Amino acid sequence: MTYDAEPRMWGYLKKGVGFGARYEGVVVIAAKRTPFCRLCGPLGLLSATDLGIIASRAAIAQCGINPAEIDHIVYGNAGASSGDAFFMPRHIGLYCNLPIETPALMVQRICSSGFEAILNGAEHIATGKAEVA
Repeated sequence: MTYDAEPRMWGYLKKGVGFGARYEGVVVIAAKRTPFCRLCGPLGLLSATDLGIIASRAAIAQCGINPAEIDHIVYGNAGASSGDAFFMPRHIGLYCNLPIETPALMVQRICSSGFEAILNGAEHIATGKAEVA
């Protein structure tokens, strides 16, 4: 399957190889992730939302962008581990000083949730729904 839109983006699904995508004019300017650890280990007292806030604040600081310039939040979570996880992207955005009007979306693709969030953000930019996601 191939997609063509302005700005140019291509996607493909190859049996035995998997899914891939290339977006022309879309770049990742900062990325952070949360660490892996044992269940109830050193990070056991932090919720997924708390970890997301830490990682997101670090990514925003790394790229030096004003949080008000972010047009859309897309967050990946492998599995909701607490009640607040259902509102995780919204809470992360608010705790990172994004305007309350900023749309927030959570994607769940098990182990590839982070990758799915990047693809979704790239699609928002490539299709003109956002300049910064």
